[in-house]
Amino acid sequence: MAARPAGTNSQSLNLTWTVDNPDNDTLRYRLYYRPEGRTLWLPLFKEDFVLTATKYAWKTDTMPEGRYQLKLTADDSIDNPVGDVRSDEWISVPVEIDNHPPVITGLAFAKGRITGQAKDSFSVIAALDYSIDGATWQPAPFADGIADSPTERFDFAPEPALPDGPHVVTVRAMDRLGNFAVSEIHTTGK
Repeated sequence: MAARPAGTNSQSLNLTWTVDNPDNDTLRYRLYYRPEGRTLWLPLFKEDFVLTATKYAWKTDTMPEGRYQLKLTADDSIDNPVGDVRSDEWISVPVEIDNHPPVITGLAFAKGRITGQAKDSFSVIAALDYSIDGATWQPAPFADGIADSPTERFDFAPEPALPDGPHVVTVRAMDRLGNFAVSEIHTTGK
């Protein structure tokens, strides 16, 4: 069993936050990131970009896979002179970025069973589905019964069993962050 990802990976992290701002000054926010284990904070956007909204969509499609921390700083410099500016910061727990799909290898149909392996370079394989002849996706079990690894084998009999004749067997593997791969084979059944 596994928790199925809520959807496909949008290659964007939608960041939102709340602040306590009793004097209602306009607050300026800056966002920084760093790979987990590193000390240098890198800005998410240029210094001349003024962010006053309490949300930001971080496009992660060019980021390497990995775990990152985010730092949010807030200050009231827009409404106050330099000597009276107040600021604060917050550092996130690590977040994962994974924009690469798993790979399905060894897909085969023999003796009434669909077999193969799904592997991801970073995330746990979270879901496995199959379709016969373009029908609706059906959940498929992992060989060990649990989705807890970046590499998962599968070996199962489709329901209902395939009758003799030509068929297309399609398997879809999805990692924990919503990236997915699809692979198919053509078979004559049995």
